[in-house]
Amino acid sequence: MGVQRLSLSQIESAILEIMGYSSSANAPWGSSANLYLRVNEYGQRLPMHLNSLARQMNMPTPVRFDMWRNTVDSDTSGADVPLVSSGSQYVYLPVDYDQWVSFWDLTNSRPISVIENVDKWHSEILLLPEGPPQYIEIQGFVTDGSGNWRRRAKLYPATEAGTTPSFRMEYWKLPATMPGVSPTVEYPDIDPKYESIFIYGPICDLARNTGFEYDRYAALEKDLLIEMLSTARSL
Repeated sequence: MGVQRLSLSQIESAILEIMGYSSSANAPWGSSANLYLRVNEYGQRLPMHLNSLARQMNMPTPVRFDMWRNTVDSDTSGADVPLVSSGSQYVYLPVDYDQWVSFWDLTNSRPISVIENVDKWHSEILLLPEGPPQYIEIQGFVTDGSGNWRRRAKLYPATEAGTTPSFRMEYWKLPATMPGVSPTVEYPDIDPKYESIFIYGPICDLARNTGFEYDRYAALEKDLLIEMLSTARSL
């Protein structure tokens, strides 16, 4: 027997039914596209929301969830992979990157260690000759060559000319968005047990402006968030 899933279209219908609107066009948000934006924004905010609640409950933070853990190999194209290029020690991390877990050099079968503040604490690494990656430094957000806004990283030592770095990356990702192109077959990036959070959470956000039964749905949202925290890993 299959598992019941809530599509984006069904999430919209549930929000409309609960809040008493016949369509998104007749609701304060004005269109389905605007509602999808609010639903996706809530989903992207979930990891931060869960960490905030964990601190209120005196749980160790940050908390992470296996449903948002991903492993991917580097490639020379793509937004959902670590983007590498020949002879370059710079890497663009996946657009959904949240926090690293590990890096593994596929060519030389050895781990790549994450380091910080190379100039201050690891200056000897700067003197290493060009060669296979041994260390990686996670840097800030930049725009890659395709216009994607993503975190950049730097490999050490410098990459040899004509060589393309090849490594596997395990990381915690942000929940994926639902584009709204085919809302009947788009589903939240979450364990099916907790899909209702994509109904209750956006209703809470929308209720702040409308005054609609905020306390009731805030309680339902919190109950689901607490249940989610029971499955979290504290790192």
